[in-house]
Amino acid sequence: PELNEALPLVTVPAGAFVLTALDIGQGDATILRTPSGCAALFDGGPTGAGNTIKANLAALGITRLDAAFVSHYHADHLGGLDEVEQGATGVPITATYDRGGSYDSLAYTQYATQFAGRRTTLAAGQTLELCDEVTLTVVAVNGNGVRSSDENAKSLVVKARFGELDAVIGGDLTGDSPDIESRISAAVAPAQVLVERER
Repeated sequence: PELNEALPLVTVPAGAFVLTALDIGQGDATILRTPSGCAALFDGGPTGAGNTIKANLAALGITRLDAAFVSHYHADHLGGLDEVEQGATGVPITATYDRGGSYDSLAYTQYATQFAGRRTTLAAGQTLELCDEVTLTVVAVNGNGVRSSDENAKSLVVKARFGELDAVIGGDLTGDSPDIESRISAAVAPAQVLVERER
């Protein structure tokens, strides 16, 4: 849930696995925390969402992010990411992972400037480990070879596996014109959790 004065955060035990999609309005921001405390952020919501994200990180005891993943370069998915590191309550981010390339927007420029030298371009099929507890597999990026000018079609989609739990975090991947969702359906199934907002 969105952190505000009327809605207190649920207390989560320190040794628990956490996957929580924040209500930050238009856009996405999802926190993943392993039982040993490693943490990743998937998208940073729109500009102005940084304080809500930082407050939720603090409530979960997260003082550093091992990774941040940017599904695509629309402002409602990366606008608040640079804000997460800024200010007295800033949370440092070790590395960011994205689709590579660039995009013509102020939000993208702020992101690219803030994380210069810490960005890694991902490829479909690539896997990363988070504290040897969660396996993150890239199931889509840049349309998996399908050419499109639609930024949503280029979305980075990650499948997170923790034990028997599979969660797919997918940004705004397209289901038509072009249909990238159908192309990756075999790679994401089975999954118990789908984290994707309405476009």
